[in-house]
Amino acid sequence: MNNVKSAFLGPKAENLDFFEKAIRDIVMDTAFLRRNYQPDDKTIITEEDKLLFVKEHAEFHQHLQSVLSELKKCVPTYHPRHIGHMNADILMSGIAGFLSGMFYNPNNIINVASPSSTNMEVEYINMLCRMVGYRGIAAKSKPEEGKDNTAWGHLCSGGTSANIEALWALRNLKYYPVAIKLAIEKQKLDFLKSKIIIDGKNIELYIDYKDLFTIPVKEIYSIKEQVDNAIKEHIRDKIKSKDEIDNNVVSFYNDNIKPFTVQEMGVASFHKATGLPFPKVYVSYTRHYSWEKAMDVIGLGRNNLIFIKTNQDFQLDINDLNEKMQPDKDNPILAVISIMGTTEEGAIDPLDKILGLEKAIKSIGEQTDITKITHDKSYFIHVDAAYGGYFASFLDSKKSIFAIRKFIIKTTKDEINPDIPVKEKKQIKDIISKYFCFDEKWISKVYALRYADSVTIDPHKLGYIPYPAGAVLFRDYRSRQQIRFDAPYVAKENSKLPPPIHLGSWTLEGSRSGAAAVACYLSGLTVPLNRDGQGKMLTCTVISAIKLLKAMENFNKVRERNKGFQIIPLFKTDTNAVCYIIANEKIIKSPRLLNMFTNAIVNELTIIPHERIIPDYKFIVSTSEWDYSEYQHIIDNKLTRDAHIETTSLKELEGKKLDYIRSIMMNPMAAFVDDNYYAQYFDLLAEIANKALADVLFSLMKEYHQKIGVTNNNRRIRLLWIEDDTEIIALKDIIEQDDNFGRYFDIDFIFEISKIDKIIERKDDDIEKIENYDIAIVDLDLWSKKHKKENLNKGYKLVSICKEKIDTIVYSNYLTGGPDNSDEQQTKLETETELIKTYKIPDYCCIPKSKNQNNKDGFEHDKPEIVSAILKILQTNNAK
Repeated sequence: MNNVKSAFLGPKAENLDFFEKAIRDIVMDTAFLRRNYQPDDKTIITEEDKLLFVKEHAEFHQHLQSVLSELKKCVPTYHPRHIGHMNADILMSGIAGFLSGMFYNPNNIINVASPSSTNMEVEYINMLCRMVGYRGIAAKSKPEEGKDNTAWGHLCSGGTSANIEALWALRNLKYYPVAIKLAIEKQKLDFLKSKIIIDGKNIELYIDYKDLFTIPVKEIYSIKEQVDNAIKEHIRDKIKSKDEIDNNVVSFYNDNIKPFTVQEMGVASFHKATGLPFPKVYVSYTRHYSWEKAMDVIGLGRNNLIFIKTNQDFQLDINDLNEKMQPDKDNPILAVISIMGTTEEGAIDPLDKILGLEKAIKSIGEQTDITKITHDKSYFIHVDAAYGGYFASFLDSKKSIFAIRKFIIKTTKDEINPDIPVKEKKQIKDIISKYFCFDEKWISKVYALRYADSVTIDPHKLGYIPYPAGAVLFRDYRSRQQIRFDAPYVAKENSKLPPPIHLGSWTLEGSRSGAAAVACYLSGLTVPLNRDGQGKMLTCTVISAIKLLKAMENFNKVRERNKGFQIIPLFKTDTNAVCYIIANEKIIKSPRLLNMFTNAIVNELTIIPHERIIPDYKFIVSTSEWDYSEYQHIIDNKLTRDAHIETTSLKELEGKKLDYIRSIMMNPMAAFVDDNYYAQYFDLLAEIANKALADVLFSLMKEYHQKIGVTNNNRRIRLLWIEDDTEIIALKDIIEQDDNFGRYFDIDFIFEISKIDKIIERKDDDIEKIENYDIAIVDLDLWSKKHKKENLNKGYKLVSICKEKIDTIVYSNYLTGGPDNSDEQQTKLETETELIKTYKIPDYCCIPKSKNQNNKDGFEHDKPEIVSAILKILQTNNAK
């Protein structure tokens, strides 16, 4: 594929002329075929009939327009302004293929019923297998002689059904050796004892059922063939016809062995008969929710799904896996699930280490026969690559990371900017090193995909195919033997018809969309599943993520733009996912405020049906959350180090989750936007963030009102501002008109010395009215222009009186503004310590004034800390 932009209709339907002709060709081709099939047949719909269809066609058209109007409310996933979910534009070839197939409505259960689309499915699955490093698939009952086709796979509805089918097949395989031993004992099949060789030993030497559950996976696949051959030999002397022998092998097997398989007995009865403890399945905390479903569906129970910690980049922690998998007679292992492209973070687990092949992969040379390499684990290893599997197309014969980085630069030059300057090349390389995991470890774990026992991969994600189109692949075609079902109404393999490609015999789902197969096949021809096709497509998604991160860095550097807000990326990505939070060192001090703040921002960037029209959304993102109990080791470090959240407030997350913003940059078209495109996004974020601050205030105020029994939740917070400096009068209007003050606060200012004196001496009638306010803001250094400690007594007394009545913020020149060794600074430090200790003023309520406090710039500088203190007070009171 020479040009990525040629593959999509485009955000502005730029390729409409070409695509409209292609769609017309599809419709007309279908129409001509219908007209030319059995041309002697009479026309059923006559011209006279059509004259009577005016009403029906008018109604159809009216309903169609209504539906099209409703569909305009859908998320515009086709546009680069959608930077949210794992959903993007689809290939024109995908649409055209799907539409072409829909006209024929084939059911890809067997090629007798759907000859064209079944063959197309086989061809596309072959493409997928080659891409991940498997051999081609054995589509018929056995591999064809002389062909490199010993894998297996098929399309399905999506990742969930693929994961369930994979675990179902792996369960049946894992239980099979135990089932043979159980059958031998129950049916007294002594002739099998010496014929079944497992890991170099006769099956009769395996005394305990548990021993057969821990044999190497590679030993399991040949057992069924050994059993069939032994039965043939056992009955051969009695029956001479080959067909009779084959039929009697099946009958003998069905009568004597099949009843003792887990498929027939059921999980509970099987375990009761053998005494086997239930096996475990291991997967990281980042798993897709389909794994809980799969454990439920195949009868192993969700409690036997064991979760593994992740590292800082959300990749499975191999040390935690090894620790939890320590040999234990009561915990046999069925499978380890490795994730390639986690749903939330796009992270890729260290598959090479999970397989135990990292050293072997590192030493692979150009002449190495990779088909001879296999893992020696006693459990299956399945890769949930529903999202990230297509990144295997990045690899070629070169395994150097520099080749990938060069390829990204080359794609940028070839596709986006032929004259890319050296400076920009360096910037791209720096961003890749800083924010992406494209290193030698990345190469090794993606290369390891070819050694996994099975793989889930979704064409309807990074394959850019219309829904539904998932796929499940198995390295060894014999895995399907344990899930075979034959329907009586489809052609048999021993019929007189040509050997069928009977996909439906070996699939979890029965009827499956032939249209999806056509879409995949046509797209595989248009965008080959190699580095120059699919790899180039995904490189564009990485470039779009680079553009977003570059704009993020530029935004964080310029205070005039960011207004004190900082965008904090949460990890280095393995793919094209960028997850982040919006922090403010002065305002957002606690996780709860951060969550409230994040949700207030996301609400403005997430489509809410029937509330706003789609054009109102300038950008669209998604949000997700991390369970604190699962990711505390990551969250604590990220929040305290990068987001400046107070360590003491982290306990707020106990039993809760951290919310964050999620941008999945999977639209290749986003690579072609100009450099200012995502600058607009971050400027919008700053604008929304300022408004979100007011929303957070309002939410906390509502909670506060409910706590104190105020039924009118629209009442504003009442502030008493005591300040002896008459210049505060000049700021009064500015403060009251400020969005975050005038909108949500009623403020009374007291700045007359005489009135303040009366409050301190407790002579003023208004002293009792202090308790009518919610919060007091007090200047500590009253009457003390020389800032001498001995002149602070009145200030302390005023603080004490206010603190008796209501929550108090001390806003003063006499508080710490940064460490130094001067006597004045030491006095300030002692002052704050005394306030906190003696007057029980929380440290977040001790706010130093800026040097230019009595002007608008000074107030703007101090406002975030004042607002932060108010938020903290409300939050604390609400918690009480």
